[in-house]
Amino acid sequence: MAAVCAQESGGSFRPVAYFSKVMPLPVQGMPACLRALAASAMAVELSQSVTIGHNTILHTSHQVTHLLKNITTQHMTSQRLSGYEVILLGTANLQITDTPLSHATNVFVDGSCSRPSDDTYKAAYSVVQLPNIVLETKSIPVNSAQAAELIALTRACHLFANHPVNIFSDSRYAFGVVHDFSKIWQQRGYVTTDGKSIAHPALIDNLLQAIQLPSEIAIIHCGAHTNRTDEISLGNALADQVAKTTASSATPTVIPMFLHTPPSCPDSQILQYLQTFATQTDLHFWEQQNLTLDQFGLYSIQGKVGIPENSLPLLISQAHGIGHRSSMLTLAEMQKHFIAKNLETALFYLC
Repeated sequence: MAAVCAQESGGSFRPVAYFSKVMPLPVQGMPACLRALAASAMAVELSQSVTIGHNTILHTSHQVTHLLKNITTQHMTSQRLSGYEVILLGTANLQITDTPLSHATNVFVDGSCSRPSDDTYKAAYSVVQLPNIVLETKSIPVNSAQAAELIALTRACHLFANHPVNIFSDSRYAFGVVHDFSKIWQQRGYVTTDGKSIAHPALIDNLLQAIQLPSEIAIIHCGAHTNRTDEISLGNALADQVAKTTASSATPTVIPMFLHTPPSCPDSQILQYLQTFATQTDLHFWEQQNLTLDQFGLYSIQGKVGIPENSLPLLISQAHGIGHRSSMLTLAEMQKHFIAKNLETALFYLC
């Protein structure tokens, strides 16, 4: 890979730096268009030490943005493709920094989500300032702490629209959304490389719009529950306490849950129907096991019903259940209700 970094001067381009680097072996065997994509990413990455985050125009013989958005190939792994996207589409925005601004207001945000029971959640967020100023705190109908953190960060941006602000958050997830992945997800339409929707796409989109509201903004990641007495630790502890207090008094959000009923033994009519398919081998085995016809017309003994070998896949599948219980538990469940030839062998192949 060879590239030149140039700056426009006097109506022409003046070279500033020359770059040359051997491409990775897997890339060398790729088609020309993918090699051009890789070379573009490598050139932009090498030039960042010169451009230091300023706007950069890439001149190349291939439409690399079109390749990034529409590529479907087995030549390149999703990890490598994501890395190129970070370099080419995720250029740092100098208006958003992770270093505190000296002239901005310090604000601390936090989100809290607890689960009192299997289907209920209590969630809230807080936006606070030291020493004990609660700018905003509300309960919210979400079922994850990540969602609460995103909402807290979004609300802080709205509260400081047209003002410089330092926002401290202990959520590495929310910090990463802003600083690491936002540009990539916007370009992809908030879907992963395999086409699946990312978590919380609407909340992330709201946050990425909200961070444009302050005149200057720094979003800083801080440690959680440090028990230290410095300003950042005290502010984070205050935000955490306020969010948890609000969440504890919130009206629970009920999330519907779908429960699977445990497998049950088929009724006598179904069992009678299954026994009509018994072969002479099945009947001979039942006779050896002392099965006789009971009052319901079923071959059984002490409550255990004879099952034809050809019906075992159906009943084993039911006993195995949606929960995929172990083969030992499935065998115990089957032996509790049924007698069949080669039961253990069939269960070995089916579970």
